[in-house]
Amino acid sequence: MTYTSDITIIGAGPAACAAALTIKQHAPELSIILLHDNRRKHRAVESLSPHAGSLLRRIGVWPQFLAKNFLPTYGTSAIWGSEVLHSNEFIYQTEGQGWHVDREVFDRLLQDIAEAIGITCLSNTQYIRHKDSNEQIQLITKEKDILNSITTRFVIDASGRNGAFAKRMGAEKQFIDHLIAVFGIFESKNSNKKPDKSTLVEAVENGWWYTAGTNQNQQAVAFMTDADLSKKLNILEQNSFLAYLEKTQEVKKRSLDLQFLGALEAFSAASFFLSKMGGKQWIAVGDAAYTLDPLSSNGILKALRSGILGAYATLDFFKGKWESGLEKYEKLTFAEHDAYLKTREEFYKEEKRWSTASFWQRRGHALKP
Repeated sequence: MTYTSDITIIGAGPAACAAALTIKQHAPELSIILLHDNRRKHRAVESLSPHAGSLLRRIGVWPQFLAKNFLPTYGTSAIWGSEVLHSNEFIYQTEGQGWHVDREVFDRLLQDIAEAIGITCLSNTQYIRHKDSNEQIQLITKEKDILNSITTRFVIDASGRNGAFAKRMGAEKQFIDHLIAVFGIFESKNSNKKPDKSTLVEAVENGWWYTAGTNQNQQAVAFMTDADLSKKLNILEQNSFLAYLEKTQEVKKRSLDLQFLGALEAFSAASFFLSKMGGKQWIAVGDAAYTLDPLSSNGILKALRSGILGAYATLDFFKGKWESGLEKYEKLTFAEHDAYLKTREEFYKEEKRWSTASFWQRRGHALKP
């Protein structure tokens, strides 16, 4: 099948949908296609900071978001820099509470809203390759086992960490670290035992732990470490994972009397940025452009903001101001990323208990774009 569009967005996550919804607000005459590769797996739960509310209002999805009744979180606790448990309560921020969001439900919400205002969402569709055709780009996509073609004027790469289109356009990833997350779920069999709704992080010699309640009966637990260290620790093996968990001071308390569901998942949580954020007739947004350390708890927030900024740059393309639009977008993106790196470095340096351990030594100085 052959499709045509003014803009094709590779991806259908928060960055992709934020870009599509923003463009439609300002230029409803432009046709947009979202490519949703359903093979991509999401973590069961992610944190959404209180500051996300303003961005959700900005793209016009706030009432629908509230109607989903995502699990509220009122702060973050941490064992970091000492053995003392510290708390940061959102209640003292002007934006109020944060949320634990089920990514599958959250993404589906944004996609449904996009489709409702006339944006085409092609499910089970992955980008394969492309070729230039005069002033247009021809994308070859795959829907299950069927190859299709999309003729488009502009491409937004919102394909996540893969960044498939940007890669083919010569953009290179500059890695800051090689962090991975090993993730497991615990479940309560006792109606009186409810998962803690707050987020807890705990530093240890070879990385740090994260845990948070995902719903009324489950607790997510993840260990963050570097890829090479995970092999030495054998952390992907269930018994090793549970043994290291048992050595924690506070995280283990959250899983007491809960049943481990017996399946560990591992995924890359590495931080990187692209050598260039766009080019002729294309731009990268969200995790396709750069990624954040999960410690920031700002992944979705960054995706929404990046999608909005990328949308404004895309609109400049259709106004004949692409060169200045891309330059402005790259300047803002690199500035935000530089600020993030400084904050990341300062936070990691607060932990001095294992100053000779490889994991912590590697985070003494950050690579900057």
